[in-house]
Formats: sequence, C-alpha cells, structure tokens
Amino acid sequence: MALFCDARTAKTQQLQQSDRWHELLGKAVNSAKLIESTEPLSDDITICNAPSHCLDRLYGPHWLAVGDAASSFDPIASQGIIKSISNGLAAADVVLGKTDPVHYSQSINAMYQLYLTMRDRYYQQEQRWPDSPFWQKYQSTAH
Repeated sequence: MALFCDARTAKTQQLQQSDRWHELLGKAVNSAKLIESTEPLSDDITICNAPSHCLDRLYGPHWLAVGDAASSFDPIASQGIIKSISNGLAAADVVLGKTDPVHYSQSINAMYQLYLTMRDRYYQQEQRWPDSPFWQKYQSTAH
C-alpha cells in the first residue's frame, strides 16, 4: 500500500508511525477493503521524496541520462514505466548512432514540458478536497 503526499502532510499526520498509518488506513474504507485479507511484509514505514524534475544537461562525452535519471514524473501520473521504456528506446538510437544526443535531449525536454502541462491540468480539475492544504498548494502553484 502506498500513499502519495507532500512532506507537510506526512509530518502533520505522523504517517511515519506504523500505528498511525494503520489507523488512518482503516478510515479509508475502500483501501482498507482491498487489503483486509492480506498480511504486511513489514510494519516499517518507508518515506521517499519523489519530486518531478528534468536534468538541465542530459548527455555528455560517453554518457547519456535515461529514464528517471533524465526526468521523473509525479507518481500520481503513473507514467514511469512507459516513460522509461520510451526513453530507453530513444537512448538506444543515440547509442547506435541513429540519432544525435541533441535530438534526444530535445525530445526528453519536450516530453517533460508536456507532462508538466498535463499534470497542472489534472491538478486543477481535482475539486473534491477544496480545504486540503495539499491540493491548495499544488493547485495554486500550477503553471
């Protein structure tokens, strides 16, 4: 089970504490139903930072950034696998000399800019929690 939120929410809600996590998960009726007959592999809670980003420089002499090393998208977007496969295929073309790294870099940057536009549109459409600090923050910072 995973929860995507900002650091402020994790801290305020004490999500790093296993008992608090399970308490709040129990209140999420639909999610709790999905896991009611499962056993956790561990009671440890892992918190990871997963920001969106794109490197300023995607290639150099004898190196090429690919996948999440080149750019990463918000986990809510669920684009990581398709993006990594697409980046891998494009990187293979550079390695095989079928395209140049400048074109590859432009392609990755264009894909990232499209992602930012789509992310902002989706964030603006979310209206179920108007009083949520998380959504207030991300809707007000949309491009």
